[in-house]
Amino acid sequence: MDGWYDTYGSACYFNANGSPNNGPTSSGLVIAKAKVDLPYMEKLTGKDIDILIEDLSGVIYKNPLTDEWETADEYLSGNIRGKIEDCQYLCGKSSEYAINVQALKAVQPKELDASEIEVRIGATWIDVQYIEDFMSDTFETPAHLLNRDIIGVQFSNITGEWNIQGKKC
Repeated sequence: MDGWYDTYGSACYFNANGSPNNGPTSSGLVIAKAKVDLPYMEKLTGKDIDILIEDLSGVIYKNPLTDEWETADEYLSGNIRGKIEDCQYLCGKSSEYAINVQALKAVQPKELDASEIEVRIGATWIDVQYIEDFMSDTFETPAHLLNRDIIGVQFSNITGEWNIQGKKC
């Protein structure tokens, strides 16, 4: 038991002799360092892999692209719409991934209308050219001043600051 916490970084269940016991199945997942290592968990808990998978339903999901088990935190994040498409395609061949589709749909963000998307001037992901175009259209900046770089927009990736040069023209 010495060093167990240091090695695995979590509290675990132990028998009187110091070996892990058959505590909750989800504790085996934690013991396995958040990696779904079913053979290791089987060894720790003494439960058959099929029983572990059943006990961990909703806590782990089988990724149809890698054929590996992943924690819910890992699987139910990222490109949710793409994962739903993959699972629905495979569900046509087998119902094995139906639970994945259900869980993915539960965490899927809702579609946004264009009116729900808000872009603020100064957002660091907007290209400088779009800010210049906006400035030219809104303030009717003469093209000859923009074309000769007398008036322009600058953005510093290092500081995240925007600057408009030639404001006094």
